[in-house]
Amino acid sequence: MWIDRAAVRSVLRDKHLRRRYFPGVVLGSFGDEQPVPLEIASRERFKPRALRDHFLDGVPWLETELFRRVYAERLARGESIRGCRTLDALADDYATRIDGLFESMKRDGLMDPATGDGSIRPVFVHIGSGGEIIHGADGNHRLYLAEILGIESMPFRIFSRHHAWQEVRECARLGGAALAGRGLAHHLGHPDLQDLIGSPPGS
Repeated sequence: MWIDRAAVRSVLRDKHLRRRYFPGVVLGSFGDEQPVPLEIASRERFKPRALRDHFLDGVPWLETELFRRVYAERLARGESIRGCRTLDALADDYATRIDGLFESMKRDGLMDPATGDGSIRPVFVHIGSGGEIIHGADGNHRLYLAEILGIESMPFRIFSRHHAWQEVRECARLGGAALAGRGLAHHLGHPDLQDLIGSPPGS
């Protein structure tokens, strides 16, 4: 579904969920990991800072903190990053892949994986107990590049929903009046309810 990027206000390290479950799962909790406000994550994480430094200030990839600190340390430990064993090779990969993604998004906007040829991976989000839209671990390049480019709406795929939110969805099957009757009218505009509001019970 297409969601206003500004509505995504937190991020969750969700690899443990995606290793264990399939998209569409309803959960009682997200496990030991807890969502972190996106503003804090963006300020503290090296990747979004590197993207802003590179595309807004023209800093070469090799001179960003992401490369100088994070990737340099990982490579020194013998890790391979995207199949690369050296910083120069990784910088070449970024120059091709991320610079190309930036130019593509700048020119054409964001493509919907659901209508493509399968080469574009979906960007997963999770829905919290109160309807919070929580970004997962993958697709962060597209999320932060969209912010840089001023793209307001993005295609996301929902991976998991909290069971309390699933109850709101079940109520929404009865229509907007049912939501209002249970004091949930403030959710009427939520993007994860638009496929249900107004649909007949049991549909």
